[in-house]
Amino acid sequence: MAKQHTNDGYQRAIFGALRTLMHFIVAVQFSYGIYYDFTYVHFPPGMHRPGGEFGGKLKFLTVWDAILQAIYFTVCLINDFIGTNEVAPRKTPLIRKLKDYMLAAFAFPVALNVGVTFWTLMAIDRELVFPKALDAV
Repeated sequence: MAKQHTNDGYQRAIFGALRTLMHFIVAVQFSYGIYYDFTYVHFPPGMHRPGGEFGGKLKFLTVWDAILQAIYFTVCLINDFIGTNEVAPRKTPLIRKLKDYMLAAFAFPVALNVGVTFWTLMAIDRELVFPKALDAV
């Protein structure tokens, strides 16, 4: 029986490390994607630039979603270090409450909306999402 208990501890440690690694990788990926998009992605001068008018790139829900996901996974990473990931902790830390609230109120609903809207518009007409004129970009 003691052997099984020891294996559970190892499993929890391994899954905790993998969870922290995943949160780190995803936070870095979203953060770098946002940085790269705002720093290096430029449309050719003769083309209509979707980010050139009022609001720039920030008028797109996809960009807001990427920023929100970067913030959310950074909060998850902080929670991995100073909070708790227990199913039912006796006292829930503030960072855990923030993480859970962000997931339920913002991160999941916005990501679901962006994904479903994108694929619905893509199924209806590709030109609504990604015009053929942008294929060369």
